[in-house]
Amino acid sequence: MKKLLVAIENCSIQIVESLRLANGINETLSEYFVELLEEIYQQYSKSTNISKSIIFNLITVRDNLIGSLNYYSGENKIRISNLNSQLELYLEKILLG
Repeated sequence: MKKLLVAIENCSIQIVESLRLANGINETLSEYFVELLEEIYQQYSKSTNISKSIIFNLITVRDNLIGSLNYYSGENKIRISNLNSQLELYLEKILLG
């Protein structure tokens, strides 16, 4: 579980950093983030307790994705929008069980 927490924290930092530096999000990072979301869902789908740190990281990424949609265009905007949609679906699944 600690390994998963470290992985989501590192990936979240990479995503936020890429967005804020106007580098966009590469497909590999996006796919890895979705894989981590699935791991989190599998880990916590049968639990009523979830790490506040994980939720904080996911909400932070979500906020940055939404905010960056105004500043990107083309392929980057599509990738960001798709990643945000997937994140919102996973947040709903994780938090609402």
